Parts: sequence; C-alpha cells; structure tokens
Amino acid sequence: MHYKGIIFDFNGTLFHDSDLTEQSWRIFGKTLRAEPLTDEEIRTIVHGRPNKIITEYLLGREITNDEALRYIDGKETV
Repeated sequence: MHYKGIIFDFNGTLFHDSDLTEQSWRIFGKTLRAEPLTDEEIRTIVHGRPNKIITEYLLGREITNDEALRYIDGKETV
C-alpha cells in the first residue's frame, strides 16, 4: 500500500497547548453567544470534538460545511 501523506493532530499530545485552545474558544464563544464557555463546557463540549460540532453548540443550530469553514477561520484569528 502506498501513502501520499499522514495526518496527525499534535495538539495536546506533542504540543501542550490546551490552554491556548481553551482561551481561543472562550473568546470565540463570547463573540457568538455573548458569554464565554464555562470550564464545564470546555471539558464536555470542546475537548476531543471537531470545530464544526463546537460551533453548532455555540450557535444552537446545525451549520453547513461552508458556514463551518467561515466560522472556524474567524476563530483562528482570535
């Protein structure tokens, strides 16, 4: 079998940057729903979940993949 590449998520495994991820989601959460994510929400909603699912939670509705990309781009600039 021939592979063209590998995808591996280093965040939280080789790079201990959970504090930065949490801070980013708290700020982004506040922009989407006027209040930051709580510690409980960070533990139960953010960690281990895709950005699209987290964003849908914050918005309280399902979003399209195109919407998700736009929102995630916005989050990454926080």
